[in-house]
Amino acid sequence: MPQVIDIQKRRAHLKELCRQHGIAVSDIQKLLYLKCSQSIYRWFKGESLPTVDHLIVLGHRMKLPVEKLIALKDESVTEEHIADMIRWTGEKARDSDRLRKTYWEVLGILILD
Repeated sequence: MPQVIDIQKRRAHLKELCRQHGIAVSDIQKLLYLKCSQSIYRWFKGESLPTVDHLIVLGHRMKLPVEKLIALKDESVTEEHIADMIRWTGEKARDSDRLRKTYWEVLGILILD
């Protein structure tokens, strides 16, 4: 099942990991060769996400796999999120032959023309 990043958890999670590993914002700025620290503060506020290359460098610095830097939603929340997307797609599919066909194919029901 696909996993979904939990923005609220990730905000506190990344900031806490940096604190636990004794990494200050200025350290991150130097480590990632960033001109200013504003993007780091945006990560901590949950306004944006670090790029994959930044996550790799941070993970290496903390001796953690990248997936440990990302807070994921638990499966029940992920399932609810996916169910919401399916419902939304189903509603949109009513007005589109292409979406309706794709919608049913994804759900495992083949529609023959």
